[in-house]
Amino acid sequence: MTPEAMSDILRDLQRHKVPLQHSVALLCKLQGRGIGGLAQACGYHRNSVYKALAGEVIQVQEDMMDAVAKELGINPWAFAPTISRKNRVSRQEV
Repeated sequence: MTPEAMSDILRDLQRHKVPLQHSVALLCKLQGRGIGGLAQACGYHRNSVYKALAGEVIQVQEDMMDAVAKELGINPWAFAPTISRKNRVSRQEV
């Protein structure tokens, strides 16, 4: 699946107010895996990635965002209105 196709899917789901974590779970399923598989490939626990996508983490580690974006093929946080650059935390800040 191309990044453009994934962007279209995420935009459509966002338009229908589907939560980001569910949208990413759908993209993962379309790639033949789940959030757990994505998280494992990124080196994080499934719950950590799911909570970060759900907006339950006040400051998402930039390393996690970069790893998920690279593994998924698109940055899902770019489609989340509540997650912005100010909500990121670098490894040095932790």
